Amino acid sequence: MKLKSIPLLLLLPVLMLVMVCCGGGTAEPLATYTPYPTYTPVIATATPFPTYTPYPTYTPVIATATPTATVTPLTKANISGISCDVEQLDATIFAASTVPVEEINLTKEWVCLSAKLYFDKPNTNWEMAGPIYVASIDRNNVDSAIELEKVFCKHLRETLNNDNYYPCDPNVDPSRHGCNYGICLFVTSEGTVAGSSISSSRTRDGFYLFISRSHKMPQHHDGYKTTTLHEMFHIFQIASVVDNAQTDDELSTLLGRRTGDNKDINVPWWMEGTAVYIANLEYSRQPGEIRDFVIQEMTRGLWSDYGTGKGNLIDQYLNSGRKLYNFQYGGSDHQVAYRVGSWFVAYLLNQVGEEKLYEFYERLSENGFEKSFDISFGKSYKDHVDDFDIFLTNDKVDILSILSGN
Repeated sequence: MKLKSIPLLLLLPVLMLVMVCCGGGTAEPLATYTPYPTYTPVIATATPFPTYTPYPTYTPVIATATPTATVTPLTKANISGISCDVEQLDATIFAASTVPVEEINLTKEWVCLSAKLYFDKPNTNWEMAGPIYVASIDRNNVDSAIELEKVFCKHLRETLNNDNYYPCDPNVDPSRHGCNYGICLFVTSEGTVAGSSISSSRTRDGFYLFISRSHKMPQHHDGYKTTTLHEMFHIFQIASVVDNAQTDDELSTLLGRRTGDNKDINVPWWMEGTAVYIANLEYSRQPGEIRDFVIQEMTRGLWSDYGTGKGNLIDQYLNSGRKLYNFQYGGSDHQVAYRVGSWFVAYLLNQVGEEKLYEFYERLSENGFEKSFDISFGKSYKDHVDDFDIFLTNDKVDILSILSGN
């Protein structure tokens, strides 16, 4: 989301390095999972953890994407609709000229799969679930990203009569805000291609902008897929509660981003933890994909330093003396909040069943975050975090055992 009056630098995505295991191959940095909204700096004594309860039986939604080395470049930036079986989905892709057609089609396919998984439900708030604009950009080509910025802003002005989206405001001089590369929408102020993120406010701007940065193909095809599943889950989260009368603070509170002890600071443990876990889980379930991907990623999410250089994340968390809901976006907190947050979600859903997560979002607007959490998951989020902290003191094999039913 973007505020019209804030400096442009505050609109830039918060970058974080995500390394993915690709079927025994060399890991490549994934596109950035940024907090939502991106202008904000898009997640102990306790009673013993509850008894293990396996997930209910799951029937996968079939995705037919297969890795391909074929490259068919575009000749210029392209705009095309995304047609899905979920007909209510209103989605358009804006593709940079150097992104191959095959990769554009792959993104479209996984946008549609995400829609089937997250939105194809009886109580979906379709009025606020779109439109979704996907910006497909080439991680190796700044010039084509800058070209796409112009195409995107022209579309907003001519098709939507929208000059209010801050980066595209013709009255704003980006260089006055430290931006010397385009308008710093699909490019950063350092002159690099932006990472993947949700970079607009549905309430203020009238649309969701999903920036999708490319991945090295074909060996890192999973990056396109998991990133799309992750960012589309954010759109599902927001669409579940957003309305045009909300302030940013009200939306953040509903989404669980004001659940720390300091209610003035956004925290990512819940919003990002759910998106990380659900994306990895749903990717692993698709026929033809990496079946144990969720186990690979979740293992790295506790028993590696995930690029922080500070020891295993599980030790960073347990030795911090802090609660999960007090870790913040960015800095040394970032990876702990995201990765340990995803483990909290795995732990929680193992206790109550996966369907409870979607019931939680259905009642969120009416009941608010804390009451919805109590109703959906049986007790407060703080009590569940207390139990989770005890759970993490178990042996590695016992901790990983909760993933065995996925």
